[in-house]
Amino acid sequence: MDSKRFGTTCEVAFKLHALKRNLEVFPSEGDFSVVDCIVMNPAGKCYRVQIKGTSTISSDGVDRPKPKYKYRVVCGKGVAKESLKATEVDVLACYIEPLDVWYLIPMTKAHGKKSFAFFLQENSKSQWEPFRDYWDIFLK
Repeated sequence: MDSKRFGTTCEVAFKLHALKRNLEVFPSEGDFSVVDCIVMNPAGKCYRVQIKGTSTISSDGVDRPKPKYKYRVVCGKGVAKESLKATEVDVLACYIEPLDVWYLIPMTKAHGKKSFAFFLQENSKSQWEPFRDYWDIFLK
């Protein structure tokens, strides 16, 4: 599957998960915006969301074996993949497709970062672990 099609499947998966949680989802039109959708909670508060995903285990380098549980999501905007800013996006939604797991990260925690490593094993001490399936972010 090419990357555009995969990105679209991640966006559709996000919408499905959000709708099941009584959230309203308003997609943006076109590919030019850093915001993939707006999510509105039952109280009427809105959040700008960027959706990214991966389906492959990440490598640590050319001559190293692939770690068993490491997935990497690269996000950014433009050709140079400039890092996203908290002034542009409120929530970064990262989908690990093979395990159907979402990381919903407030951009205040991810501001200025372009790459995110997720370690999906028990007792992970990853800095992003508190945001695994953190759908309550939209209820704040």
